[in-house]
Amino acid sequence: MFDASGPNGTIRVTRLRDEDALVDANLERRVLGACLMLPHWLLNIELTARDFHVESHREIFRAMSFVFNEHNTCDTLHLIAQLADAGALSRVGGEEFIRDLTDIIPDRDAAPPTKRLRRLALLRRLRRMAALYGSKVDDAEASAKYREEIRVLEDELAKIDGKQAASTHRLTPLWKTLGEWGSLRTQPPPREWTLMRPDEETNGMANPVGLLPRGRVGMVVGPGGVGKSFALTGMAIAVATGRKWLDYFLVPKAGRVLLVLGEEDADEMARRLHAVVAGMRLTDDQVAMLERNLVVMPLAGEIAALVHQDGKGTVESDMMAFLRMQAGDVDWMLIIFDPLSRFAGTDTEKDNAQATAFIQTAETLCRLPGKPSVLFSHHSNKLSRADDAGRSSAADARGASGITDGGRWCCNFKRRDGGGVSLEFTKNNDGPDFADKVALERGEGGYLRVQSRAACQAADERERVQRDSAARQKVIAALTAAPGQSKTKLRSSTHLERGLVCDLVDDLVEDGTLIEEPKHSYRIRPQQGAFGHARD
Repeated sequence: MFDASGPNGTIRVTRLRDEDALVDANLERRVLGACLMLPHWLLNIELTARDFHVESHREIFRAMSFVFNEHNTCDTLHLIAQLADAGALSRVGGEEFIRDLTDIIPDRDAAPPTKRLRRLALLRRLRRMAALYGSKVDDAEASAKYREEIRVLEDELAKIDGKQAASTHRLTPLWKTLGEWGSLRTQPPPREWTLMRPDEETNGMANPVGLLPRGRVGMVVGPGGVGKSFALTGMAIAVATGRKWLDYFLVPKAGRVLLVLGEEDADEMARRLHAVVAGMRLTDDQVAMLERNLVVMPLAGEIAALVHQDGKGTVESDMMAFLRMQAGDVDWMLIIFDPLSRFAGTDTEKDNAQATAFIQTAETLCRLPGKPSVLFSHHSNKLSRADDAGRSSAADARGASGITDGGRWCCNFKRRDGGGVSLEFTKNNDGPDFADKVALERGEGGYLRVQSRAACQAADERERVQRDSAARQKVIAALTAAPGQSKTKLRSSTHLERGLVCDLVDDLVEDGTLIEEPKHSYRIRPQQGAFGHARD
């Protein structure tokens, strides 16, 4: 390959030799002789006169084609007569040259020599077109024409070589210069959102902020039984009807939704949908809209992985082919798979390479009409489920990090101290951070909704008091077991956050529970006996 530069950008062209090296006069004579000896070749070959480099050979081939069209055959006498009538016989070497062509033993198969001849002709034309493209530095229109001709020639060469034509390769539309994309001269299209959140200032719809982007793969992470499936069922219903998700997050545009339930049969699916619809208090019109827009697949007991191993790597399964076929040409807003473990390959959670391949496969669903968001529910790991796990993160997901690294969006459900559920948005590559925890409460039938502001504040305060009380007991237990620890050592021995350890130790010193000793170490203050002596 080599690069040819012009006003329409630099293109990469097949590496070409000098034109003289692209000429084979003997091959041209062999093909002419074969056509003369076996005229039926002219029916089976894809050649034109311009494919011959030697001018006399071009004239002979034109005459052969004319004779064959007139008589449905071609022999030496008819060919000589046609060349003589056209006044070209002497130019091509006379009768002797034509008769000598019959001395060439023809190949049994016309394809190999004619393909070689055709290939040389295409390479010569490609070489000339590349030179013309590079010369038209001041003529963008002419340059664009030559660029298109080069593309056609490259495709023909690929066909002859038994390769996929560049123009038909799935990645060809993505091979463009920045100028061809027009990225700097036109405004990019606005980002579209499946979900938005009310703006913080008015807590309303005046200036909603993007939350879940369209055309992206994301994860919904949490421990088993926390309510992920109910929440995702609610999201599917919200997007299908335009209702708020969790009675709080906005749906800018209602549309078609696919909900794929890997662990539920038809009966359980019906029970869950009835419970969530009742909890959302849908109107009759909204129920009718839901029945039109929501497609549900209960797949308990079905093998439904989206990928599998074929011995060479991770490939798409027939489930993916089925989904694309059924999706048709209607616009989709959202596709939900619950849970990931039912749709991932056997080693997706153990192997980062396979996890990445799985996410890439899921991303192809984002190209369906409408550019839907694609979400998977997924279990959290054991560490994140511990009481002292701290704030949630995308890394809380179980298994290979390639799962959440590849996804562009993540939210986490977590049990709150003292009951209830919290929701955190831990990853959003395409939108602003939303770091606040959202407190959720269960309504009738298990339906989850965002708590009122007052209820959230009260729940946060209860959780803070319980968390601080547990942390206080950890500090006291650590100093009871090993007196004289500094704040740094206490942080290490209790596995608490640095700021929390510092605040707790200061509070315990202030209320007299701890004594600060030299070198900023601490011990528990001895309890006083009845006569003022410290107890042993």
